[in-house]
Amino acid sequence: DNEEILADVYGSERVFSCATYIQASIDEPGVISQYGRVQLVIGELVEEAEEVCGGIVETFKRAGIDTRHSSKIMFRKWSKLLWNITFNPLSAISTATVGESLDDPYLRKTAEAICWEAIDVAIGSGIELERERTFETIFNNAEIARAHHTSMLQDRLKGKPMEVES
Repeated sequence: DNEEILADVYGSERVFSCATYIQASIDEPGVISQYGRVQLVIGELVEEAEEVCGGIVETFKRAGIDTRHSSKIMFRKWSKLLWNITFNPLSAISTATVGESLDDPYLRKTAEAICWEAIDVAIGSGIELERERTFETIFNNAEIARAHHTSMLQDRLKGKPMEVES
């Protein structure tokens, strides 16, 4: 709800949002390793701010950061969030990788129930997405990431605090 809170304070035309795609780990305090590609997807909340957002995206590109614009940034963020909601808490509770969650019938049933409920919340929040296609995409992506230890699982295994308040 960051965007909603900021829009109430500053106005929707002055708020921009970003979906980040990065794989990184904290090896030790002050030492961070980044793996693979980093990408930012930035978008405006209202159409009137698209030109300003384009300037922000270009600034990041000139700095050498792989950045794209999305006129449907909340859709992009919800798409990422739906995968995270489905697998992050479940993997942290069970200490299972994504693949182990898919292979265990009880964990898979739980993941599917979480996913369907989260999709319904997204739709109820005004995000335009197709229920069945979204569900299929999330689980197809999970098949690709079978060996993945989610960020919440990594935090749990390292004894770090969980982000359950979020």
